[in-house]
Amino acid sequence: MIRTGMRALTLLAALWMVAGAAQAGAIVAKVLDKSGKPMSDAVLYAVPIGAPVPAYAAPAQPVQVVQEDMEFKPYVTVVRTGTPVSFVNKDPHEHHIKSFGPAKEFEFKISTASPPPIVFDRAGNSVVVCYLHGWMRAHIHTVDTPWFAVSGADGLVRIANVPNGDYELRAWHPDTLAPPLVIKLKVSDVTPLQDVKFDHLPRKRRSKPSQTGYQGE
Repeated sequence: MIRTGMRALTLLAALWMVAGAAQAGAIVAKVLDKSGKPMSDAVLYAVPIGAPVPAYAAPAQPVQVVQEDMEFKPYVTVVRTGTPVSFVNKDPHEHHIKSFGPAKEFEFKISTASPPPIVFDRAGNSVVVCYLHGWMRAHIHTVDTPWFAVSGADGLVRIANVPNGDYELRAWHPDTLAPPLVIKLKVSDVTPLQDVKFDHLPRKRRSKPSQTGYQGE
């Protein structure tokens, strides 16, 4: 009787897990530029239509933006509104970091010790630069939803664990001044691949000087 009861409980738990999994799907998209080539560094995020988003849950650790090899890594970071972001300098010299809104403005110098994390409490984009090294640039994009991702070099994006329902899939890229692209879609257990095509070509990023022996300013 005990074994039978345990088997029944195990079966019920498995059915519950399957049912729960059936309640959520994934959004898979391919981001393309004006010429039809895959485009990296695009932020895609899903906003529910006619339904609230889940309450904000702070991450266990702040999201990190690293200064390494005289660059910001990653180039594009996306976070939910209210998320703390820490800046970590792995270079052997100082950086003078400043951001330009509208989402968040701040300025500080950073060497070996990192300043306290900065809370990004307003939706929008922040451009982050280093005054000492003019080619260093990054973007921190803040969104009011927990479902987001950034496209890779192949242009692909996958946003997992999105509850079934109707959404606006919004797409933003650092090289466009236009409002985000908007695609309306229905998320289900199997959601078709979405093509997201921007009407511009990505600009070539500034790179650090290549001369031998450069040690920074």
